[in-house]
Amino acid sequence: MDFLKLREEFKTQSYDSIVLATTSNHNSDFLRLPDKYINGQKCMSFSIANPTIATEVIQTFDGTAKYIYVDVERKQNIDFITIAQENIQISRLREMKPNDLAMEAADILIYKTIKDKNSNVLIVGTGNIGIKLAIRLTERNYNVFLHGRNREKVDNFVTMINQMLPKYSKKIKTWNEESIDVLCTMVSAVEVIDDSYIPYLKNDALAIDGGIGNFSKGFIKNAHLKDINVLRLDVRISNDLLNGIDQSYNSNFFTDIKGEKDFNGIHIVSGGIIGKEGDVIVDRIHIPKRVIGIANGIGGVKPVDTISDKEKEQINIINEEIRKEADRK
Repeated sequence: MDFLKLREEFKTQSYDSIVLATTSNHNSDFLRLPDKYINGQKCMSFSIANPTIATEVIQTFDGTAKYIYVDVERKQNIDFITIAQENIQISRLREMKPNDLAMEAADILIYKTIKDKNSNVLIVGTGNIGIKLAIRLTERNYNVFLHGRNREKVDNFVTMINQMLPKYSKKIKTWNEESIDVLCTMVSAVEVIDDSYIPYLKNDALAIDGGIGNFSKGFIKNAHLKDINVLRLDVRISNDLLNGIDQSYNSNFFTDIKGEKDFNGIHIVSGGIIGKEGDVIVDRIHIPKRVIGIANGIGGVKPVDTISDKEKEQINIINEEIRKEADRK
């Protein structure tokens, strides 16, 4: 692959960043994936399974791409984060979890398409995405069934999930050939869903290939004959979530909200920090706008009638500074 040519395309086609991900499939060391849009900016996206290629891509785009988004999930024996940290000199590194985005995309797709919460949803696959999706859909009160090649493993996951679900949630079940409204596969293998599944799918059922390539040709052909809605999962459904994650990286929380410092000789804390007894809790560490109260030293705020005169004076001093700051604006 001519990475210099890709970099020229990156420049001429107004790309902003690159995304490096990997999958559990070992079909190719390098694939160019569909472009992503993160916060309105076009990103060139690649699937890479070879550390040498990952290094070359990062070195090629370092300084050209504003951000280099890197998959932190170890689906293969390739440590993207270490490679990125060792080779990024100019661009900014951003970590991402594509498995979570795939799960979110599947969840949103099912939620938007299947309104009847009495629908039966079959999740095929007991990996990272399949288990997370099973939990999410069970929490949404669908009737969720789990299926995989290893029945014992499936039964163990079903028991585990049911133990962690809220008391009055519906319980997930091992699939015993019940009729299905939604089939969603999350398997790292090709054509593992054949037409033997067709009889269990209701007419107008929804069949989602979340593993990309999970459905056999025979399954797809016969599903169409039964008017089953067949599609591959498009993770662009979860783009807004990716945008939100990216915005969180640039959030002012860790610079303006969370922290502790001496403010006119008074120790103040903010952003969830549990202060020592007598610390003044404020709404933000950078230019506070409101006093929350006085820390009691054990995770709470002192009742007003227990605040000492000295502590009241400290509150007054900070409130006066807050008023002065407001007047300056």
